[in-house]
Amino acid sequence: MELTTAVPLIVTAALAFVGYLVTYRTNLRLSERKERLERVNKQLADFYGPLFAMVHASSSAFETFRDAHWSERRHFFQQGVQPTYRDVIDWRRWVTYALMPLNRRMVDVIVTHSDLLREQELPKCLLDLCAHVAGYEPSSPVGRNPTSIHWQRRTTSPRSPFPAKT
Repeated sequence: MELTTAVPLIVTAALAFVGYLVTYRTNLRLSERKERLERVNKQLADFYGPLFAMVHASSSAFETFRDAHWSERRHFFQQGVQPTYRDVIDWRRWVTYALMPLNRRMVDVIVTHSDLLREQELPKCLLDLCAHVAGYEPSSPVGRNPTSIHWQRRTTSPRSPFPAKT
């Protein structure tokens, strides 16, 4: 085989191989980018988006309750302030039908989709939320009448302050 015939064949084969390598690397990068984008979309759709919406709904519900029933206080069970029977009934009703259902749904999202977190460990704010909800569970009048007088005041305030004071 002559040099004038061999050189163009070798150059063509080398260019084809380089083109294949460039295409392979480009496709690999595009695939990785697509996977990252799919993960971010899943994080937003299944974790951060629902959690964001429920946090705002819960905060709005709590502020509405607070403004309607005890706007002069920061906390419902405030030291030195004795709530009336009506206050306690209203508190139980709001906790039972408005606040706890949202809180439980937030904990459910955290537990079922924690694999979508960016962090390696569950952030403290999410642990605090789970502890807050768990603190209310034993005293939550699920299946009971929230106006029942058997729901004692000492069982309505969880040990874990949430949200954390900043």
